[in-house]
Amino acid sequence: MKNMVEKDTDIIREYILFIDKQTAVYTDALAGFKGHHVRITKQADRERRPTGATFNEKGEKIMVWSVVEDPTKPDVIINTVRRAKNFLAVNAKDGENAQQHSRAILVFIYSYWEHEIRPRLERVRGEEIFSDLMGDLRFVRNSILHSKGIMRFETNSQNFKMLSDMFPVGQPIHIPFENMYRLFKLIKQDCARILGVSNPETLKDFVVQRVSPKSL
Repeated sequence: MKNMVEKDTDIIREYILFIDKQTAVYTDALAGFKGHHVRITKQADRERRPTGATFNEKGEKIMVWSVVEDPTKPDVIINTVRRAKNFLAVNAKDGENAQQHSRAILVFIYSYWEHEIRPRLERVRGEEIFSDLMGDLRFVRNSILHSKGIMRFETNSQNFKMLSDMFPVGQPIHIPFENMYRLFKLIKQDCARILGVSNPETLKDFVVQRVSPKSL
């Protein structure tokens, strides 16, 4: 059996599977945020009934307690207390928690591409790999990490090639779920382009099948 030589299709397949995993994690997280929002909404509505004389009708005194055990110190319990309306805001659709999760995923997606996938592709092909989409995500990543989440460019000569409508310059980076799913789709289309697929922009999804190795 000869040593298997890595192929560009194998590398792209690995990255697509990684993107699929991030899509699933993102979707599950959104479901969790929605669940928290619904649960506390029902709790707040219940507590605002006339039987709760210590709460006003606006619910401003309704508190949410979060209790977490420190696994390294079993006797320590960490408590946080927040007003219900603040809890509902951060767990709302496209709220702070969803935004934090979206930004983290985009940083992860770009970092995995830049430090793992692209170098391997270049070694296999013996040439530089260029991607307008990943170049744009680099700008987004840098703004998230180095500009407090405000979309900025390092120099006046820099600009988006594909994502200008998603990330207005000078504005806080806000990523509604529609844009996240669009980004997942664009990344797969870019993978298809790298592999030489015709008209990749028309693809709704892209999968690379694994080819079983043959004994030589």
